[in-house]
Amino acid sequence: MTPRSGFSSRYLNYVFSRFYSSNINFCSIKQNTGIQNLDSASYLAEKFCFPAFCEQEAIATFLDHETAKIDALIEKQQRLIELLKEKRQAVISHAVTKGLNPKAPMQDSGAEWVDAVPKHWRVSKLSYHASVSNGATPSRENMLFWENGTIGWLNSSKVNDGVIEEADQFITELALSKTSVKPVTQGDLVMAITGEGQTRGRVAICNTNATINQHLASISIYDEWLSHEFLYLWLEGNYERIRYESEGAGSTKGAITCSEIGAFPVILPPLEEQDQIVRYVTERKHKFDGLVREAVSAIELMQERRTALISAAVTGKIDVRDWQPAAA
Repeated sequence: MTPRSGFSSRYLNYVFSRFYSSNINFCSIKQNTGIQNLDSASYLAEKFCFPAFCEQEAIATFLDHETAKIDALIEKQQRLIELLKEKRQAVISHAVTKGLNPKAPMQDSGAEWVDAVPKHWRVSKLSYHASVSNGATPSRENMLFWENGTIGWLNSSKVNDGVIEEADQFITELALSKTSVKPVTQGDLVMAITGEGQTRGRVAICNTNATINQHLASISIYDEWLSHEFLYLWLEGNYERIRYESEGAGSTKGAITCSEIGAFPVILPPLEEQDQIVRYVTERKHKFDGLVREAVSAIELMQERRTALISAAVTGKIDVRDWQPAAA
Protein backbone atom coordinates (compact mmCIF):
# COMPACT_ATOMS: atom_id res chain seq x y z
CA MET A 1 0.00 0.00 0.00
CA THR A 2 1.43 3.36 -1.02
CA PRO A 3 0.26 6.23 1.21
CA ARG A 4 -1.37 9.17 -0.55
CA SER A 5 0.08 12.64 -0.24
CA GLY A 6 -0.49 14.04 3.23
CA PHE A 7 -0.42 10.68 5.00
CA SER A 8 2.53 9.35 6.99
CA SER A 9 3.46 5.71 6.40
CA ARG A 10 4.81 5.48 9.96
CA TYR A 11 1.53 6.77 11.36
CA LEU A 12 -0.52 4.44 9.15
CA ASN A 13 1.55 1.52 10.40
CA TYR A 14 0.48 2.33 13.97
CA VAL A 15 -3.14 2.80 12.84
CA PHE A 16 -3.18 -0.70 11.35
CA SER A 17 -1.55 -2.02 14.53
CA ARG A 18 -4.43 -0.51 16.48
CA PHE A 19 -6.97 -2.03 14.05
CA TYR A 20 -5.39 -5.46 14.51
CA SER A 21 -5.23 -5.30 18.32
CA SER A 22 -8.90 -4.23 18.39
CA ASN A 23 -9.91 -7.13 16.08
CA ILE A 24 -11.32 -4.70 13.51
CA ASN A 25 -9.86 -6.97 10.82
CA PHE A 26 -12.24 -9.74 11.92
CA CYS A 27 -15.15 -7.93 10.22
CA SER A 28 -13.40 -8.23 6.85
CA ILE A 29 -12.27 -11.86 7.05
CA LYS A 30 -13.90 -14.09 4.46
CA GLN A 31 -13.82 -17.89 4.41
CA ASN A 32 -13.15 -19.44 1.02
CA THR A 33 -12.39 -23.13 0.33
CA GLY A 34 -11.28 -23.61 3.91
CA ILE A 35 -8.80 -20.69 3.85
CA GLN A 36 -9.45 -17.40 5.58
CA ASN A 37 -8.74 -14.27 3.51
CA LEU A 38 -8.83 -10.58 4.32
CA ASP A 39 -11.22 -8.67 2.07
CA SER A 40 -8.96 -5.67 1.52
CA ALA A 41 -11.68 -3.50 -0.04
CA SER A 42 -13.91 -4.03 2.98
CA TYR A 43 -11.01 -3.55 5.41
CA LEU A 44 -9.81 -0.30 3.83
CA ALA A 45 -13.39 1.03 3.87
CA GLU A 46 -13.23 1.24 7.68
CA LYS A 47 -13.54 4.85 8.85
CA PHE A 48 -10.85 6.54 10.91
CA CYS A 49 -10.05 10.11 11.97
CA PHE A 50 -6.77 11.47 10.64
CA PRO A 51 -4.99 14.52 12.01
CA ALA A 52 -2.86 16.80 9.86
CA PHE A 53 0.34 15.36 8.39
CA CYS A 54 2.61 17.18 10.85
CA GLU A 55 0.64 15.74 13.77
CA GLN A 56 0.73 12.26 12.23
CA GLU A 57 4.53 12.55 12.11
CA ALA A 58 4.63 13.82 15.71
CA ILE A 59 2.53 10.87 16.91
CA ALA A 60 4.70 8.41 14.96
CA THR A 61 7.89 9.91 16.40
CA PHE A 62 6.47 9.69 19.92
CA LEU A 63 5.42 6.07 19.42
CA ASP A 64 8.73 5.13 17.80
CA HIS A 65 10.52 6.40 20.90
CA GLU A 66 8.19 4.96 23.52
CA THR A 67 7.62 1.56 21.91
CA ALA A 68 11.38 1.18 21.43
CA LYS A 69 11.82 1.54 25.19
CA ILE A 70 9.09 -1.02 25.85
CA ASP A 71 10.54 -3.40 23.24
CA ALA A 72 13.97 -3.12 24.89
CA LEU A 73 12.45 -4.06 28.25
CA ILE A 74 10.61 -6.98 26.66
CA GLU A 75 13.84 -8.17 25.06
CA LYS A 76 15.59 -8.07 28.45
CA GLN A 77 12.81 -10.13 30.02
CA GLN A 78 13.01 -12.66 27.17
CA ARG A 79 16.75 -12.93 27.70
CA LEU A 80 16.15 -13.41 31.41
CA ILE A 81 13.76 -16.27 30.63
CA GLU A 82 16.42 -17.92 28.43
CA LEU A 83 19.02 -17.59 31.20
CA LEU A 84 16.63 -19.00 33.81
CA LYS A 85 15.88 -22.00 31.60
CA GLU A 86 19.60 -22.57 30.99
CA LYS A 87 20.28 -22.37 34.73
CA ARG A 88 17.36 -24.71 35.46
CA GLN A 89 18.76 -27.25 33.01
CA ALA A 90 22.25 -26.91 34.51
CA VAL A 91 20.91 -27.53 38.03
CA ILE A 92 19.16 -30.71 36.87
CA SER A 93 22.19 -31.96 34.93
CA HIS A 94 24.62 -31.33 37.81
CA ALA A 95 22.40 -32.97 40.44
CA VAL A 96 21.81 -36.18 38.46
CA THR A 97 25.48 -36.57 37.47
CA LYS A 98 27.41 -35.24 40.48
CA GLY A 99 24.96 -35.66 43.34
CA LEU A 100 24.35 -33.27 46.23
CA ASN A 101 27.57 -33.90 48.19
CA PRO A 102 30.39 -31.76 46.73
CA LYS A 103 32.96 -33.69 48.82
CA ALA A 104 32.00 -37.14 47.54
CA PRO A 105 34.97 -39.07 46.01
CA MET A 106 34.63 -39.24 42.23
CA GLN A 107 35.49 -41.82 39.59
CA ASP A 108 35.50 -41.94 35.81
CA SER A 109 32.02 -42.90 34.64
CA GLY A 110 33.12 -44.79 31.53
CA ALA A 111 30.11 -43.24 29.77
CA GLU A 112 30.46 -40.72 26.95
CA TRP A 113 27.62 -38.62 28.35
CA VAL A 114 29.40 -37.72 31.60
CA ASP A 115 33.03 -37.67 32.68
CA ALA A 116 33.03 -38.40 36.43
CA VAL A 117 30.43 -39.56 38.97
CA PRO A 118 30.53 -40.30 42.70
CA LYS A 119 32.42 -43.56 43.38
CA HIS A 120 29.46 -45.29 45.02
CA TRP A 121 27.20 -44.73 41.98
CA ARG A 122 26.73 -47.33 39.23
CA VAL A 123 26.66 -46.69 35.47
CA SER A 124 24.57 -48.99 33.34
CA LYS A 125 22.44 -49.23 30.20
CA LEU A 126 18.79 -48.25 30.34
CA SER A 127 17.71 -51.55 28.77
CA TYR A 128 19.05 -53.42 31.83
CA HIS A 129 16.48 -51.68 34.00
CA ALA A 130 13.49 -50.92 31.76
CA SER A 131 11.69 -52.15 28.68
CA VAL A 132 11.26 -49.76 25.76
CA SER A 133 8.63 -49.92 23.00
CA ASN A 134 6.49 -47.63 20.89
CA GLY A 135 2.86 -47.62 19.82
CA ALA A 136 0.61 -46.96 16.82
CA THR A 137 -2.31 -44.91 15.56
CA PRO A 138 -5.55 -46.82 14.89
CA SER A 139 -7.01 -46.06 11.47
CA ARG A 140 -9.03 -42.85 11.58
CA GLU A 141 -11.26 -44.27 8.83
CA ASN A 142 -12.53 -47.01 11.13
CA MET A 143 -14.94 -45.29 13.51
CA LEU A 144 -15.20 -48.50 15.54
CA PHE A 145 -11.69 -47.71 16.77
CA TRP A 146 -12.57 -44.19 17.95
CA GLU A 147 -16.29 -43.58 18.46
CA ASN A 148 -17.25 -43.58 22.17
CA GLY A 149 -13.71 -44.60 23.08
CA THR A 150 -12.85 -44.88 26.78
CA ILE A 151 -9.13 -45.75 26.64
CA GLY A 152 -6.74 -42.80 26.68
CA TRP A 153 -4.50 -42.38 23.62
CA LEU A 154 -1.47 -40.07 23.73
CA ASN A 155 0.38 -38.31 20.93
CA SER A 156 3.82 -36.71 21.08
CA SER A 157 2.53 -33.26 22.06
CA LYS A 158 1.62 -34.63 25.50
CA VAL A 159 5.29 -34.85 26.54
CA ASN A 160 5.22 -31.07 26.90
CA ASP A 161 3.01 -31.56 29.98
CA GLY A 162 5.99 -32.95 31.92
CA VAL A 163 3.58 -35.00 34.00
CA ILE A 164 0.66 -36.46 32.03
CA GLU A 165 -2.45 -36.58 34.19
CA GLU A 166 -5.04 -37.39 31.52
CA ALA A 167 -5.46 -38.05 27.82
CA ASP A 168 -7.05 -35.70 25.29
CA GLN A 169 -8.10 -38.44 22.85
CA PHE A 170 -9.64 -41.87 23.37
CA ILE A 171 -9.84 -45.17 21.53
CA THR A 172 -12.07 -48.22 21.96
CA GLU A 173 -11.38 -51.68 23.36
CA LEU A 174 -11.54 -52.97 19.77
CA ALA A 175 -8.68 -50.66 18.75
CA LEU A 176 -6.64 -51.87 21.70
CA SER A 177 -7.13 -55.52 20.72
CA LYS A 178 -6.82 -55.16 16.94
CA THR A 179 -4.02 -52.60 16.47
CA SER A 180 -0.42 -52.12 17.62
CA VAL A 181 -1.11 -49.35 20.12
CA LYS A 182 1.10 -49.70 23.18
CA PRO A 183 -0.47 -49.59 26.66
CA VAL A 184 1.35 -47.54 29.28
CA THR A 185 0.63 -47.67 32.98
CA GLN A 186 0.96 -45.16 35.78
CA GLY A 187 4.65 -44.55 36.53
CA ASP A 188 5.88 -45.30 33.01
CA LEU A 189 7.85 -42.64 31.14
CA VAL A 190 7.08 -41.61 27.58
CA MET A 191 9.53 -39.97 25.18
CA ALA A 192 8.84 -38.22 21.86
CA ILE A 193 10.98 -40.00 19.28
CA THR A 194 10.31 -38.18 15.98
CA GLY A 195 10.17 -34.65 14.57
CA GLU A 196 12.49 -31.77 13.78
CA GLY A 197 11.03 -29.38 16.35
CA GLN A 198 11.76 -29.06 20.07
CA THR A 199 9.52 -32.01 21.02
CA ARG A 200 11.82 -34.86 19.95
CA GLY A 201 13.73 -36.12 22.98
CA ARG A 202 11.33 -34.60 25.50
CA VAL A 203 10.20 -36.98 28.21
CA ALA A 204 7.23 -37.04 30.57
CA ILE A 205 5.97 -39.13 33.47
CA CYS A 206 2.65 -40.84 32.76
CA ASN A 207 0.36 -40.54 35.78
CA THR A 208 -2.50 -42.39 34.13
CA ASN A 209 -3.16 -45.64 32.27
CA ALA A 210 -3.31 -44.98 28.53
CA THR A 211 -1.95 -45.99 25.13
CA ILE A 212 0.59 -44.26 22.87
CA ASN A 213 1.09 -43.65 19.17
CA GLN A 214 4.08 -44.46 16.97
CA HIS A 215 5.75 -41.13 17.69
CA LEU A 216 6.15 -41.97 21.38
CA ALA A 217 8.24 -44.58 23.16
CA SER A 218 7.23 -45.97 26.52
CA ILE A 219 9.91 -46.66 29.13
CA SER A 220 8.61 -49.13 31.68
CA ILE A 221 10.97 -49.66 34.65
CA TYR A 222 11.13 -53.16 36.11
CA ASP A 223 14.13 -52.56 38.39
CA GLU A 224 12.95 -51.65 41.89
CA TRP A 225 16.30 -49.90 42.52
CA LEU A 226 15.61 -47.25 39.88
CA SER A 227 13.10 -44.50 40.65
CA HIS A 228 11.01 -43.34 37.71
CA GLU A 229 11.24 -39.75 39.05
CA PHE A 230 15.05 -39.96 39.04
CA LEU A 231 15.15 -41.50 35.55
CA TYR A 232 12.86 -38.70 34.35
CA LEU A 233 15.31 -36.09 35.70
CA TRP A 234 18.28 -37.95 34.20
CA LEU A 235 16.68 -37.97 30.75
CA GLU A 236 15.45 -34.38 31.11
CA GLY A 237 18.93 -33.26 32.15
CA ASN A 238 20.40 -34.94 29.05
CA TYR A 239 17.84 -33.58 26.60
CA GLU A 240 20.48 -31.81 24.47
CA ARG A 241 22.59 -34.96 24.31
CA ILE A 242 19.58 -37.03 23.27
CA ARG A 243 18.83 -34.52 20.53
CA TYR A 244 22.44 -34.68 19.36
CA GLU A 245 22.47 -38.49 19.30
CA SER A 246 19.29 -38.55 17.19
CA GLU A 247 20.62 -36.21 14.49
CA GLY A 248 22.49 -38.98 12.65
CA ALA A 249 22.34 -39.47 8.91
CA GLY A 250 20.22 -41.98 7.06
CA SER A 251 16.64 -43.13 7.54
CA THR A 252 16.69 -42.48 11.28
CA LYS A 253 17.61 -38.79 10.96
CA GLY A 254 15.28 -36.76 13.11
CA ALA A 255 14.17 -39.88 14.98
CA ILE A 256 15.11 -41.96 18.01
CA THR A 257 14.68 -45.72 17.92
CA CYS A 258 13.67 -47.88 20.86
CA SER A 259 16.99 -49.74 20.67
CA GLU A 260 18.85 -46.42 20.89
CA ILE A 261 16.89 -45.48 24.00
CA GLY A 262 17.72 -48.86 25.50
CA ALA A 263 21.40 -48.18 24.87
CA PHE A 264 21.32 -44.82 26.66
CA PRO A 265 23.60 -44.79 29.72
CA VAL A 266 21.87 -44.34 33.04
CA ILE A 267 23.52 -43.51 36.36
CA LEU A 268 22.20 -45.20 39.48
CA PRO A 269 22.85 -43.69 42.90
CA PRO A 270 21.47 -45.61 45.89
CA LEU A 271 17.67 -45.40 45.96
CA GLU A 272 17.63 -43.16 49.04
CA GLU A 273 20.00 -40.74 47.31
CA GLN A 274 17.83 -40.79 44.19
CA ASP A 275 14.89 -39.65 46.32
CA GLN A 276 16.97 -36.86 47.89
CA ILE A 277 18.04 -35.63 44.44
CA VAL A 278 14.44 -35.72 43.20
CA ARG A 279 13.25 -33.63 46.16
CA TYR A 280 16.10 -31.12 45.77
CA VAL A 281 15.68 -30.71 42.02
CA THR A 282 11.88 -30.50 42.26
CA GLU A 283 12.18 -27.65 44.76
CA ARG A 284 14.72 -25.79 42.61
CA LYS A 285 12.65 -26.33 39.46
CA HIS A 286 9.61 -24.82 41.17
CA LYS A 287 11.64 -21.72 42.04
CA PHE A 288 12.95 -21.33 38.49
CA ASP A 289 9.50 -21.95 37.02
CA GLY A 290 8.07 -19.29 39.33
CA LEU A 291 10.67 -16.77 38.17
CA VAL A 292 9.93 -17.65 34.53
CA ARG A 293 6.20 -17.14 35.13
CA GLU A 294 6.91 -13.73 36.66
CA ALA A 295 8.99 -12.74 33.64
CA VAL A 296 6.30 -13.97 31.24
CA SER A 297 3.70 -11.99 33.18
CA ALA A 298 5.90 -8.89 32.98
CA ILE A 299 6.18 -9.31 29.21
CA GLU A 300 2.41 -9.64 28.88
CA LEU A 301 1.88 -6.45 30.89
CA MET A 302 4.43 -4.56 28.78
CA GLN A 303 2.81 -5.80 25.58
CA GLU A 304 -0.57 -4.64 26.89
CA ARG A 305 0.99 -1.27 27.76
CA ARG A 306 2.46 -1.03 24.24
CA THR A 307 -0.89 -1.81 22.61
CA ALA A 308 -2.75 0.66 24.84
CA LEU A 309 -0.19 3.39 24.19
CA ILE A 310 -0.48 3.00 20.42
CA SER A 311 -4.28 3.04 20.61
CA ALA A 312 -4.35 6.14 22.82
CA ALA A 313 -1.87 8.05 20.62
CA VAL A 314 -3.43 7.34 17.21
CA THR A 315 -6.96 8.06 18.43
CA GLY A 316 -6.04 11.37 20.05
CA LYS A 317 -6.64 10.33 23.63
CA ILE A 318 -3.23 11.74 24.50
CA ASP A 319 -1.82 14.95 23.04
CA VAL A 320 1.77 14.52 21.89
CA ARG A 321 2.03 17.52 19.54
CA ASP A 322 4.53 19.25 21.81
CA TRP A 323 6.26 16.06 23.03
CA GLN A 324 10.04 15.98 23.11
CA PRO A 325 12.19 13.04 24.17
CA ALA A 326 13.69 13.40 27.63
CA ALA A 327 17.37 14.22 27.92
CA ALA A 328 19.59 11.14 28.07
